[in-house]
Amino acid sequence: MNQTIVFVGLFFVLCIDVVAASEPLSSRDSSFPISAISPNSLIYSGPEYAKTYTSANGHPFFREQAMTGWVDCYQNRYQGIPISYDIETDLVIFHEPVNNIKISLINEKVDGFMIDGHQFISVKDATGFVGYFEAIYLGKKQVLVKWFKILTRSGVEVGKYITYSNIFIRDGNVLTQVSSKNELFSYFGKNKKQVQQYYQQQHMNYKKDPAHTVSALVAYGEQNGY
Repeated sequence: MNQTIVFVGLFFVLCIDVVAASEPLSSRDSSFPISAISPNSLIYSGPEYAKTYTSANGHPFFREQAMTGWVDCYQNRYQGIPISYDIETDLVIFHEPVNNIKISLINEKVDGFMIDGHQFISVKDATGFVGYFEAIYLGKKQVLVKWFKILTRSGVEVGKYITYSNIFIRDGNVLTQVSSKNELFSYFGKNKKQVQQYYQQQHMNYKKDPAHTVSALVAYGEQNGY
């Protein structure tokens, strides 16, 4: 069954609306080479990232190593900086190279970020930060993926990090989780048959690539007014 989550007063800050071709951040986009970032910059406002690691196979990050990306933080875009994303604790970390420290960016002050070609947006509601979601499709509706990592152990064996994800369709203030092909078709209600036909015509494979299948069908639905 579909799991529907309603956030009262849900507030999404989108980095770039690639479908509507609107760029709400364009008026404040700017480049901040590492050499030009002042130690007084707001990106230094977070606490030092000092996570204690236990012996385990795998790692808690989206990508094991820090990668060059950008972060929209305090309404400024910091580009070309080394960052990592701790999925286990939902933290974006700025790897400050001059003093060789890691800074946990304050979630409530981050609007989004890009790492290894993957764009994430910060989802906030009336109570504050909800989480970082990967933006797969941004139109009138959005397709978002929430990534998780958990550390599992069995007896005295070394722990292992397990990665999993949930796919959501956002329409207005409602996030609807899609967990199967049937749930996806049912989401379109009276237009279910047309969506099923398009799915078959395009030789889509939900099991092989669920996130992009959801994105393709949501885009198709928008193009046809449903």
